[in-house]
Amino acid sequence: MTSAEIGTLVTLAVAASAILNKIHPLFIFPRVNFRDHFLNGAPTGSNGCCNPSGWMKEEHFMRFAEHFVLYTKSTKERPTLLLLDNHDSHISISALNYLKVNGVVVLFGPL
Repeated sequence: MTSAEIGTLVTLAVAASAILNKIHPLFIFPRVNFRDHFLNGAPTGSNGCCNPSGWMKEEHFMRFAEHFVLYTKSTKERPTLLLLDNHDSHISISALNYLKVNGVVVLFGPL
């Protein structure tokens, strides 16, 4: 990641718990096509995708939702709370349904 004044920004989607447990990040690169070498030097287990603008869109949030469930091992019997801001990409019905089915309770707020 670099400063916008110097270069290109990479969007990073991360999640951490109150006791500082965290999942590996999802990088969104400002490119058309993703290449595995983009993640060289990233923490093991990191995931990545691309969008020409570098911003998160609904399909990237779905990817993050799958990534979140994989690493939190959330289930209906062992639910997880996910706090989100009101970014447009988070208003994805398919991602919110996926999270609900997998025991993730989503709470939106002005974070």
